[in-house]
Amino acid sequence: MHVLNALAVALGALAAAGCNILAPGCLSQQQRTVGTTVFGTVQAGQMVVHRLRYDARGSQNDFEIEWNDRILGRRLAAYATPAACESGPNRIAPYDADCRVLSSAGSTETAPGGPIRLIVTHGRGNPEVLGDPPAVKIWLMADPERAVFFSLTPSSFYGPDC
Repeated sequence: MHVLNALAVALGALAAAGCNILAPGCLSQQQRTVGTTVFGTVQAGQMVVHRLRYDARGSQNDFEIEWNDRILGRRLAAYATPAACESGPNRIAPYDADCRVLSSAGSTETAPGGPIRLIVTHGRGNPEVLGDPPAVKIWLMADPERAVFFSLTPSSFYGPDC
């Protein structure tokens, strides 16, 4: 009897740790899909916008932005809004406004230390936020003194939250 109890405890511990003993583990069921990278330029003090598809299979989409001369202090700010936004991000807009900010990062006032990552978590359960088909707009605002060359890479995460 003690051997069976010990075996049950050991199997339970291995399964809880994500080991694939009886079925695929939680972590092995998670997937990340990387979309097509967009390249472009934002002129000094200007803003550009890109409409990107939102992968609604999972709980979040990430948008990673890299740009030139980041280490030398060149600045960039990024905002994600619903795709219906036409006039630019509004940081104080109410939840149901078309131009409310879903995610923001970076700054045109201080230099970020690394790439910008916007995380948009309005997935499957919120079709009224992202429209049909689901999409977001990514707004990029450049350094007030210098143009910025950027790359924007979307990715999505789906699978169980372990």
